[in-house]
Amino acid sequence: SRLNERYTAMDILTRPEFNPLFKMISSVPEVASYLDELVAPMVLNQSVSFYSEFVSKISVAMQLCGAGILKKSFEKMDTAFRYSPGRAERYYVKNTRNRTIITIFGEVTYRRTEYVDRSTGIPFVYVDEEIGLFRRQRYDSTIAALAYDAYSHHTSMIEVGKQIGDRIAGFRLDPDRGKYAISRQQIFNMINRFSSIKTAPPKADETPGTLYIMADEKYIHLQQEMEEWRAGLFREGYSLKDVGQMEKGKHFSEMVKLAVLFTGRKKLLNKSGEPLKRPRWTLTGTHYMAFPHDTKDFWPQVYDEVSSIYDMGKVKRIYILGDGAEWIRAGVNEMTSENCKVKFALDRYHLSKKINTITKEKAYRKLLTDYARNGDLTSFQATVSSLFSGKDMPDKTQEAVDYVLKHIEAAVVMNNEVKVGCGMEQAISHVLASPFTAIPKAYVSDHLHTYVQARIFYKNSLDPVRIYLRACDTVKDIGKLNDPLEQIDLAKESLDFSMFDTKKSMPYHHANLDSVMKKRF
Repeated sequence: SRLNERYTAMDILTRPEFNPLFKMISSVPEVASYLDELVAPMVLNQSVSFYSEFVSKISVAMQLCGAGILKKSFEKMDTAFRYSPGRAERYYVKNTRNRTIITIFGEVTYRRTEYVDRSTGIPFVYVDEEIGLFRRQRYDSTIAALAYDAYSHHTSMIEVGKQIGDRIAGFRLDPDRGKYAISRQQIFNMINRFSSIKTAPPKADETPGTLYIMADEKYIHLQQEMEEWRAGLFREGYSLKDVGQMEKGKHFSEMVKLAVLFTGRKKLLNKSGEPLKRPRWTLTGTHYMAFPHDTKDFWPQVYDEVSSIYDMGKVKRIYILGDGAEWIRAGVNEMTSENCKVKFALDRYHLSKKINTITKEKAYRKLLTDYARNGDLTSFQATVSSLFSGKDMPDKTQEAVDYVLKHIEAAVVMNNEVKVGCGMEQAISHVLASPFTAIPKAYVSDHLHTYVQARIFYKNSLDPVRIYLRACDTVKDIGKLNDPLEQIDLAKESLDFSMFDTKKSMPYHHANLDSVMKKRF
């Protein structure tokens, strides 16, 4: 069973087994030399550096202790299976050799037995299968899960590799602390082990009568695909000048659509619980949704996800907020049902932006904004005509006028019904722009989908570590341990009938059932 997450250091200290453990660790020569001086009375020449060295030695000793426990456990597991009833009938011993993997405690080298299935001739390594190791996997799945989690909010694989390496090394002052950094290629392989992981969002305790959905898109540059396209032209014999000309009309970007579901907003308070001097707001019940692998069916997938969170029979109104793009407005029809009315509301930021394009004069800006928000189409058109009386209207200005006239009803909805505003520009910036476009990276389309999905898990306060480990278990359970699936669906509940399959269950039969590894999730 899993250790209780609330298990504290005090619980360990009070156990009778702690004293022998302390004696064992403190007897390590490197630790003992610092401990003797540290506890010696009336020694006043110690320093922070001395104490840090002491902590470093303990950290290294504890790492070695953890690695040793894993080694002993693996080898005990191997022995128990080798001499378990029924093993020889199904498998014969082929070889016994060492395998080295890297864990959170550093390198662990353990001796395990390799078998061959008597009926199929397929090799089988019980220990490796039992702990879920993929073929040629050097870093165990706990390290891979940590890398997946770190990348969900640090989109630099080099930085993630260094961060995870520091966790493996622990606190140590010796020169070896930098050798645990994981290469960018290794991090890439860990993150892209599964191209897509689908999970069920948590069910809300209550369903409000009104929901709000903000939507917008972000174009993310596919630098690597552009380079591959250029390299292909060079191989065909095109000159640098020709490629440069052809590149002008070429766009290597992928549109990622993002929706943010929320239930309302509330005022932020200071530490004493009082409202801030300058009122600030935060959205309530936020949930982020992006489906980069299927942009075409964006709104049906949004509806399915919202339905899994809330009881749609109790939702009476949905407001879709955004800049008025056709694909955003299409959400009105997609989300409308017999019991739920859906309206589009224009983002105030884009309304102000277009009106600022029409005129630079503050008084006229305020006047046009009031007309638009209140739906006074006649006064809006008359004011614009007076501004450009006797002169031609620039194309950019005409485009802004047409935009406001097209969305004036949506501006009225925002002003009179929604009122909470739309913070989609900030959401796009924090969720997609900051990690994916602030610094150009060599993305390709398929991998970008995986990265965006990890980011969404993080923004929804899900646990990427547990999600990744559950995906590993799913692959293992369906017998695809060395052939990972393109898509892992953790939202589906499946029934396991393997207990009725004698051949499948035989390798895991033990006289002592306590030695069988149980599922942890």
